[in-house]
Amino acid sequence: MPTSYAARVDEQWLRLRRIHDADVGRSYEFLLRNAIVVSVSLTLVLVTGLTIVLWWLLVFETINVGYFTYMKRQRPPGTRRQYRVAVAFYVVTTSFFALMPLYLWTLPDPAVNAVAVGALFGLSMLNLTRHTFDPNIARADMAVVGLSILFMGFYWIAGLGMTGESLLIGLGAICSAGYYVYAHIDGLKLRTRVMENERRAGQSAKIQAIGQLTTGIAHDFNNILTVVLGNIELARLAPHAAEADESLTEAHRAAERAAGLVAQLLAFSRRAQLNPVPVDAGNMLETFGRTMQRILPATITLRHELAPGLPPILCDRPSLDTALMNLVINARDAMEGRGTITVAITRAEILSDTDDELRPGTYARIAVRDTGSGIPDHLIDRVAEPFFTTKSIGQGSGLGLPMVKGFSEQSGGGLEIANTAAGAEIAMYLPLVTTAAPDSQRR
Repeated sequence: MPTSYAARVDEQWLRLRRIHDADVGRSYEFLLRNAIVVSVSLTLVLVTGLTIVLWWLLVFETINVGYFTYMKRQRPPGTRRQYRVAVAFYVVTTSFFALMPLYLWTLPDPAVNAVAVGALFGLSMLNLTRHTFDPNIARADMAVVGLSILFMGFYWIAGLGMTGESLLIGLGAICSAGYYVYAHIDGLKLRTRVMENERRAGQSAKIQAIGQLTTGIAHDFNNILTVVLGNIELARLAPHAAEADESLTEAHRAAERAAGLVAQLLAFSRRAQLNPVPVDAGNMLETFGRTMQRILPATITLRHELAPGLPPILCDRPSLDTALMNLVINARDAMEGRGTITVAITRAEILSDTDDELRPGTYARIAVRDTGSGIPDHLIDRVAEPFFTTKSIGQGSGLGLPMVKGFSEQSGGGLEIANTAAGAEIAMYLPLVTTAAPDSQRR
């Protein structure tokens, strides 16, 4: 069956993300790697007076910064052209880096020769540990490092002449280059097998999730339809208009619950229609507090905490109110009607790509804390799954937290679930208007 356009686009984006994660994904590691290159190069210039090393460093870092900037600016969907440009950038960067060790190897200075060997060894280790995920990247690595090893070996032979020692060195260079290529190919095959196993496991998990989702939807809608049809039948058989009106009112309420279930499903699937606007956190908390005071019993205290000087939050206001209400009602139920619920809004800075869900940037962290018994550790990873609930039958649909998670991610943020010393804390991360609208905001 021909591969669909969407599948090809997803594959290109996956390739781009792998290159990004391997080379520039962790910004601090990229900076450390380049700091080592700069410090060694400047030391060589100071010790040996080789100004050509300085010029090489300027050109290399210019290419490197261009490569880093290009990869950081990539956004989905990926295209074949984006992927080819990324591979070309990588090939140019790696090849130009290898030029300096080769040049240093030709100089009659053992210390400088040792630096050349160290640089090439570092490059080969980086390639073997990072670049066995893509055939084109792997081929470039094998060509650059393999040819460099052969050049260094045969250049040494040329200096010694055809002697037993030179032949031994030449054989060693050939064996080293051959083994490097073999290790790269073997690593590529191993990574391919691992990725295939992960893909199969992911497909199995998807099928299981679809089954769970379908069962939950069928169960909830069946309950609602039972109420609707039962009340319509009662209205049809009712001897008096008042009784018929009461039954139709109950049927209408059940239909509204069905509409609410559909809205929750859309939010969970990140397909809800959102209209992000700047939302003032202070005004939102004031309005939300008045609404919740009519819902919460007198035995529950609702507290607000707001960081001073917080910029407006960029999100869909009605969806934010619904998500926050879900979290507060969950907290109320967790405390069994008695305790304190705290809604705290603070500024959160995400500085690197180490977080799996959040891009670097400034976010509003909207946390709801309760003084209940907390979430059992073995359930923390499951409470945001669709239709998973710890409440009694009929007390919850299991779509509250999935809806909150879907809204947060569709808005360009994420959801954090944890236990505190006093209870549980669930926090939404939403972008502030001081940052550009995240790419993950979809309509």
